[in-house]
Amino acid sequence: MSDTPFEHFIQLVQVDQQINTLHKSIQALEKQNIALSQADAAHHAVLDKAKLKLHDVRKEVDSKELEMKTLDLQEADKKKRIEHVANHKEYQSIKAEIDLLKKTQHTLEDGLMQAWNQLESAKKELDHAQDEYEKLSKTTQDQITSHNQKIAEINEQVNVLLAQRAEKEKTVPAEWLEKYAVMRARVSDPVVPVVDGNCSACFYKISTQDMQFLNRRKLVQCKDCFRLLYLPEAHGAA
Repeated sequence: MSDTPFEHFIQLVQVDQQINTLHKSIQALEKQNIALSQADAAHHAVLDKAKLKLHDVRKEVDSKELEMKTLDLQEADKKKRIEHVANHKEYQSIKAEIDLLKKTQHTLEDGLMQAWNQLESAKKELDHAQDEYEKLSKTTQDQITSHNQKIAEINEQVNVLLAQRAEKEKTVPAEWLEKYAVMRARVSDPVVPVVDGNCSACFYKISTQDMQFLNRRKLVQCKDCFRLLYLPEAHGAA
């Protein structure tokens, strides 16, 4: 027995439901990809922060080393000058300057040592952040790749269903398709079965006359919610 236009209509609706379910699956996967990308960006921000910290600490070390080098040059210059002083007063003056330089050097050495320690710590922190990012990023990219593959597979299923839908649509009366399109734009379930004599969406009691129409596989709209109704028993009858 060949399918009737009404049966083709119900099949078309079922195809649309499958397509909607597949589209929701795609949306869910795309949402997960967005979350994964955001997490990856957050992990990269941690890495960037570690890089910036190392840059700043290294800059501080370079600055202190340059300052120390300048003090060393100044000290060397004053030691040369003290060898050629003309009198005791001049000697004492240069010696006082050298002592002050030594005191400044001693204070700077403490700061430089601390900066070197911070540099070593920053390098370790960056290495750890780099390792963590590479590990997490690989996991993230693998997940995104897997999701994209699933999305591609689902889109292929959708295309197959769309081709089936186009074939079903050819045998469905234009009036039914128009009503279906109107309801489909308003609700997610424009076509619902009658269960125990009631609309399964709003539970409105179907009249005896409409039940007779449904038994003859005619298109009936719910008088309450206006969804299109069908009777599974009639649809499944031989």
